[in-house]
Amino acid sequence: MILINLLEKKSKLEMFLSLFNVLYVELALFLLAVIITISISTITSKNLNYELSIITMGKNKLYQQLLPLKNTKAKILNYDKNKKALLKKINTVLQAKRKVSIYFNVLSKIEESTPDDCWITSFNYSTSKSGISMLNIKINTLRASSINQFITNMKVSAIFENIMLEKVEKDSEVDKKKQFIVDIHEFNVKAKIPAEFSI
Repeated sequence: MILINLLEKKSKLEMFLSLFNVLYVELALFLLAVIITISISTITSKNLNYELSIITMGKNKLYQQLLPLKNTKAKILNYDKNKKALLKKINTVLQAKRKVSIYFNVLSKIEESTPDDCWITSFNYSTSKSGISMLNIKINTLRASSINQFITNMKVSAIFENIMLEKVEKDSEVDKKKQFIVDIHEFNVKAKIPAEFSI
């Protein structure tokens, strides 16, 4: 049996050209793919750079807005510090004013309680650790009856409690010409001061 090749034979040149056409098409497609990839990456890079610049501008605007807020925060903290210092000074002044008022009330009541012929030689105001305020007064007088009058006046004043007469001494003074003798009675009085009048 004889086989006949009905297909026409191609020359080597034709085969080379057909192979070249295939390679040319593949190369063209490859170059087209490379160009498309480069252009997509360039466009994407430009878009990302644009978005990055927008984000950077927004960040800069926010930072510009943040600076006054930081200054405001610093001012507020400074105001708070000054407010606390001022409140502390006000409390100190109010406490001092309260103490002055209490001292004034106590001294006024002592003055009102003291008879005309008495004079205070010693005055001691103390507060114990338990908060009890005590008053210790040493008084001189010319008449013994003034001792009783002083203690009675203190009881009536309602600012003193537990009034105690601790010591009474009598001393005689002679004038320089020795014409007369003056009897001076010295007495100590202790009294408790209620909490509402205590310092």
